[in-house]
Amino acid sequence: MPLITLDNISLSFSDKPILNGVSATIQKGDKIALIGRNGEGKSTFMRILAGTIEADDGKLKIKNGTKISYLEQTPPQDNDKKLFDIVAEGLGDIGDILTQYQHLVSDGKLDQAGELQEEIDQLDGWQYLHKIEAILNRFNLNAKTTLSALSGGWRRRVMLARALIQEPNVLLLDEPTNHMD
Repeated sequence: MPLITLDNISLSFSDKPILNGVSATIQKGDKIALIGRNGEGKSTFMRILAGTIEADDGKLKIKNGTKISYLEQTPPQDNDKKLFDIVAEGLGDIGDILTQYQHLVSDGKLDQAGELQEEIDQLDGWQYLHKIEAILNRFNLNAKTTLSALSGGWRRRVMLARALIQEPNVLLLDEPTNHMD
């Protein structure tokens, strides 16, 4: 069974058609490259697959339980978040809780951290803390560094770590070699 099925997807901006009747399927294990000139709709197509924009017409079917991660073409610019926080965001709610916990512990607010610790226990969230630390180590990233202190290539690396922490079934990489050091 396909992970993603596109059935007659169309999208226009103003009068210019970007996608016109696109139909395709993406199976587990597929490796697909989109090749085309700038402005031809490659990023727009990926945004539709990622669910960040909707098509004007057609149907997008995503198999239940399919996780899709999207690494955008341009890394974020001025962002003073710590790298731990950014990677943890990729995990959704449990990542937010772990980030709050880390901040409370580092600020010495141990009573409040203790309350979150119970919630993390209930959600079996400690495994995710180790997962965040492991991916930061694998990518040679310091958890306490702020994103704004990094070059474009290192920012891209952080965003790739954030995308991979989700363990997606489908990983969309929009010009993945842009900004590499």
